[in-house]
Amino acid sequence: RVTHMIKLFLLLSIISVQGSGSVFYKGSLYKTLDECKSSIVMHENLLAWQAEQRNYETIWIESHCLEFEGFPPLLPS
Repeated sequence: RVTHMIKLFLLLSIISVQGSGSVFYKGSLYKTLDECKSSIVMHENLLAWQAEQRNYETIWIESHCLEFEGFPPLLPS
């Protein structure tokens, strides 16, 4: 059985913390580009809040919505 692939959108946030030897990333899947783009601010605010809870003094967050092909079962409910 052949399953057709569909477009998916990955919200990828890259986090850099001053004094850290690495960068971190978080990702979430969305069904549409609009859903992905509208989630950027909420996603970045959550990451900033989490960094504040860990007492990180300086962080930098950059987010992008990346389009790719995937199988339908990968979609979030």
